[in-house]
Amino acid sequence: MAILPGSFNPFHAGHRQIAGWVATRLELPVAFEMSIVNVDKPPLGDAEISRRVAQFLGVRPLFITAAATFPEKAQLFPNSLFLVGADTIARVADASYYARIGQTLKEAVDEIQRQGCRFLVFGRQIASGFSTLHDLRLPSPLAAICHAVDEHEFRKDISSTGLRASGWPGN
Repeated sequence: MAILPGSFNPFHAGHRQIAGWVATRLELPVAFEMSIVNVDKPPLGDAEISRRVAQFLGVRPLFITAAATFPEKAQLFPNSLFLVGADTIARVADASYYARIGQTLKEAVDEIQRQGCRFLVFGRQIASGFSTLHDLRLPSPLAAICHAVDEHEFRKDISSTGLRASGWPGN
């Protein structure tokens, strides 16, 4: 199974198109995962959870979890392929992210590997330009479980952050 995790604030065409691309090209079932907790932010409240969940009516399955990190997600979804952007995999490789929760980067990657999970990494438009997996310097054990999607196969320059900044009505 392929899992597309995100905050989905808002859920947008890029999310839907990634899921469709993976379902068609890789012939895998795809589900979305939204964690109500985040290492960097306060937990989502009930009203906000309801608002975000409502965006998924009639769409692929959505799992709502309390898994703030990828080792936790891997425990919930063993043997899964996580669909992430280059910006997300860079955070997965950031040791300071795990130090805040009392875990080392090595322990985190070891747990993801132990659960048989992998990452499919899509390029992302960021402030400095278009970033892909190949632009990143990942630790070898993490790089070994990451596969890049070539931007010629899939590229969608849209982000929830950009939509909110441009006055998305759910703001």
